[in-house]
Amino acid sequence: MRQANDGDYRDVARRVLARYHATEQAIAQRGARPLLSLGKRGYATSLPEVEYCADVLSIAWRELEPLEREVFRRRCLEGREYTDCCRRLSLDQGAFFHAVYRIEAKLGRAWAREQLFPATRYYDRRPIAAEGIARSARQARQARRLMTMAAAA
Repeated sequence: MRQANDGDYRDVARRVLARYHATEQAIAQRGARPLLSLGKRGYATSLPEVEYCADVLSIAWRELEPLEREVFRRRCLEGREYTDCCRRLSLDQGAFFHAVYRIEAKLGRAWAREQLFPATRYYDRRPIAAEGIARSARQARQARRLMTMAAAA
C-alpha cells in the first residue's frame, strides 16, 4: 500500500470544502435538521450538519498561520478570484498559488486525521423516528416533544 502524498491530501481538502459549501447552502435553504438519538443516559439531540461546518472551520483555524488563514478565507470560503486575492494580500501569482497548494495539503492531512473525510465516517449516525425508539406512548410523546424543541432551536 502506498503512502498518501500532498496531491492526495489536496484532493481530500477539495472534497471536504465541496461538502462544506454544499452543507452551508443546504442549511441556508431549508435550515438545519436535528438528529435525535437514544443513548445510555436518555435522548440526545444534535445538529450534525452545523457541527460538520463548525469542525471544518475550527480545524482550519487551528492548523493555519495568520497569512494562510487570510488566503483560505478569501479563496476557499469566499471563492474570490486569484487576482483580487493577490492584490489585497500583496502577493504575486506564484506565491499565492503555492500558498493555496500548501494550505490544501495541510488541511487535507488535518481533516483526514480528524475523520472529516470521507463524510460517512462523520455522518455514521442515522436519524431515528420518535415512534421507533419509544417503548411506550409516553416515551413517544416525550421523543416528539424533544424533536420539536430541537427543530425550533
